[in-house]
Amino acid sequence: MSEERQQGEERREAQEPGGETPASAGQDNKNVCPECGGSGKVDPETTCPNCGGTGKVEAVGY
Repeated sequence: MSEERQQGEERREAQEPGGETPASAGQDNKNVCPECGGSGKVDPETTCPNCGGTGKVEAVGY
């Protein structure tokens, strides 16, 4: 089994019943905002303008 396929299997097994991956699953999310690094803030008092404070961005180009 390829390494990528095995990682996918492990992620699928780690998912909770609601289909949400638990926080302990790691931070390999590819949709993390590149400007704030997923925190939603560019500094302690300013919300990130790129993601609107969510820490995530929409994947485009697929």
